[in-house]
Amino acid sequence: MELVGIADVVSDYRLQVASGHGLTIHAARPAAHAAMRAVGIAVAGG
Repeated sequence: MELVGIADVVSDYRLQVASGHGLTIHAARPAAHAAMRAVGIAVAGG
């Protein structure tokens, strides 16, 4: 099994670490997408 991405609604340190390891990050809600981008997390899609 291979982990291909992570979906979440918060933009905390866990997503920043996952993004730093090259994992694809997806926002579970539109508002979360904006918050993640605001703190520098690269969000896949939209």
